[in-house]
Amino acid sequence: MTDVVNAGITTVTALDAAVTAVSFDPANAAPAVVRVGCNRAFHVIVSIGATVATQTNAMIVMSGCEFLRVNPGETISVIAATGETAGIVTFTMQGET
Repeated sequence: MTDVVNAGITTVTALDAAVTAVSFDPANAAPAVVRVGCNRAFHVIVSIGATVATQTNAMIVMSGCEFLRVNPGETISVIAATGETAGIVTFTMQGET
């Protein structure tokens, strides 16, 4: 089973080497954009059921950051890609859309 670390807004969170998923609940009242920054390639899923990211979800090879649209009640979960070393991930609210 994959452990989940709940991250806060603009909090730098450790992302270990493809072992622990990091989740973020923006608690938004309207659709919002969240900036996900990570210094490693990672897999990401946006879901309404707080689904934990796995190695089968969409992979993003980082060159800085990614912007994700999140609807009310949805969460974001990321996990480092296979072969990546430990890194960091940050979630920053960009505002409601």
